[in-house]
Amino acid sequence: SAPLRRFFELCDASPEDRICARLDELCGRVRTCLDETDDAGELDERCDYARRLYLRMLQRLLSGEEARGHHNFTTLLANESFHRSLFACCMETVAASYSVNSMAFPAILEIVDLAAFDMYKVIESFVFHEPELPQQLRRHFGVLDVTILESLAWAEGSPIHALMKVYTKEALAAAAAAAAAA
Repeated sequence: SAPLRRFFELCDASPEDRICARLDELCGRVRTCLDETDDAGELDERCDYARRLYLRMLQRLLSGEEARGHHNFTTLLANESFHRSLFACCMETVAASYSVNSMAFPAILEIVDLAAFDMYKVIESFVFHEPELPQQLRRHFGVLDVTILESLAWAEGSPIHALMKVYTKEALAAAAAAAAAA
């Protein structure tokens, strides 16, 4: 769409081709992982819904960032986990709306190769920037949010552990610097 292309043009290099290729890859993963009993036409339709929602939400998120004063989206649009998280939210919306049990959360995380904590970082913005999201889906994402924070984010290999190590090192360095200055 024209608004998305405008955001892409603000980047150092247009990410449009990479985004389209990633969407194709993620939709392919979904098709491969869903039960063989699912109708192929329905799968294509659901992937198409998720793709269209992804593009609409990407535009809304970028518009929100622009309103906050950001005008270069190169870093954000190059962030793989951001795109996978946004797609996971979109696919989760479709799966919850159509009761696709074979994709019930947290299956989407494995399907798109995503850490729960990474999805958690996008959920709030996703819900905030989709004012037409039905209340039932808002509650659904609220439950996902809590599930991730209470258990999934703490799983072995989660990015939260690396963030905590960085924070601990920075806090210790700051404390040592303050002690040395005193």
